Amino acid sequence: MNFELPQDLVSYLKRLDEFIDKEITPLQESNDNQRFFDHRREDARTNWAAGGTPSEEWEELLIEADRPA
Repeated sequence: MNFELPQDLVSYLKRLDEFIDKEITPLQESNDNQRFFDHRREDARTNWAAGGTPSEEWEELLIEADRPA
């Protein structure tokens, strides 16, 4: 049995890791954003009073993350 990953998948994972290191990690570490990235802190991302929709702060962070650097 061959347990090696295909080279195109290895390349993709490398590019994904580089993107996370360059774009996402700095965003996560700025301000008080860590609270949004911890899966145990769903309350930070959710507006329960509005029926469980995403919080305004979370939506703003997603927009910021989508902006080109």
